[in-house]
Amino acid sequence: MPRVAMLGRFQPVHLGHENAIRRAQQYGDVFIGIYRVPQSFYNPYRPEDVEEMLHNAVPEITTFFFNPTYSPLSFIDQMEKGAGTRKFYTRSLRSAMLMDFLGFEVAYEARDKFRAFDIRESLMSGTNDWKSFVNPKNLEIIETASNRQLAKPRIFSFGLMQDLYKHGFGL
Repeated sequence: MPRVAMLGRFQPVHLGHENAIRRAQQYGDVFIGIYRVPQSFYNPYRPEDVEEMLHNAVPEITTFFFNPTYSPLSFIDQMEKGAGTRKFYTRSLRSAMLMDFLGFEVAYEARDKFRAFDIRESLMSGTNDWKSFVNPKNLEIIETASNRQLAKPRIFSFGLMQDLYKHGFGL
């Protein structure tokens, strides 16, 4: 069976991702590169959490970890070693253009309405709206990791405001 690669942070994995993976399966066996990014507000889930969420959502995929790089040769090398293909599926026009430029065969489709940022905002606000956008199998992983990472102080914490003031950036 042919292979198709996908790449992303998946912070968190939601129904839009799940739908994209299912649509990518029409092109072959799906190999997903998970970016190894430092945990932050925008990346609250460890790569291992993301891998577990992806396998919960679509068990028949293959995953590999991907180190962010600015080197096109390193990027291509990691994609070929991890996925064993130069066929790429994406819902990001910017990614489609980049992958085409790097010589990959690209299958592009427009994005769904789901946005991970909306899910993270809902988690922070304490509402349960986000639960309708994720696979029920991933609820516990998302809640546990979110409590661990999203509960950290935000940019307008009192300590940060004091530091900004001290360095001449008064509000």
